[in-house]
Amino acid sequence: MRARTRAAATLVLFGLLPLSWDPASAEGTDALGWKTVREDAGIVVSQWTAPEQRLPRFRAVGMIPATPLEVLAVIRDVDRHTEWRDRCRESRVLARQGDGSTVLYNRNDGSWPAADRDVVLASNLTSQDDGRKIEVRFRSIESPLMPPRRGVVRMASLVGYYRLESLGSEGTRVEYQIDVDLGGRVPRFITRYVSEQMPLNTVRGLRAQVAKTRGRYDESIREWLDTGRFGAE
Repeated sequence: MRARTRAAATLVLFGLLPLSWDPASAEGTDALGWKTVREDAGIVVSQWTAPEQRLPRFRAVGMIPATPLEVLAVIRDVDRHTEWRDRCRESRVLARQGDGSTVLYNRNDGSWPAADRDVVLASNLTSQDDGRKIEVRFRSIESPLMPPRRGVVRMASLVGYYRLESLGSEGTRVEYQIDVDLGGRVPRFITRYVSEQMPLNTVRGLRAQVAKTRGRYDESIREWLDTGRFGAE
């Protein structure tokens, strides 16, 4: 425990951990086994660990005052993920299919002395209840469209989703879940910190980006509605 505390103090000096971070700050566990580890700006971050899992899964849940399609429009504007996704320094579409599936490339800032991490993702979109429930799932894949890059560590695995649900006048409930193995030589507690911080900052950044870009995607949303896939306004 002393070694872990000394290591955490060193990381604070390097800017890798915030001064307020407490690795033992659990606030309760729900009936499904999700343990709340942080609440900030109306966003609740929880973790869940299966017996066979080396590291926990993390999720963040928060409200965004917008419709699910307005939130989806920001998520699908991949080139602008660098404006709001946590530590994202490069994001682009490698291939887009007519059924809504997409192959993406993401590169995240590792913060010295850690190397940058990158990943190729396959993303799929599903919709229910006339667009009032939308899910964007993603998982890491190997792809010749983006082979490993020199000086960048390819993440060993990344699986997750955005789940959007309309709550009427309250806005959209956003659930973001991620299960990540950063790859390379990274201490386990750092991986846990990154997994916890990433969901929180992602939902917080998504909320801010939706407000910042309001109205920008109206034409795209109208085109989606015309396809009938998301019902009518």
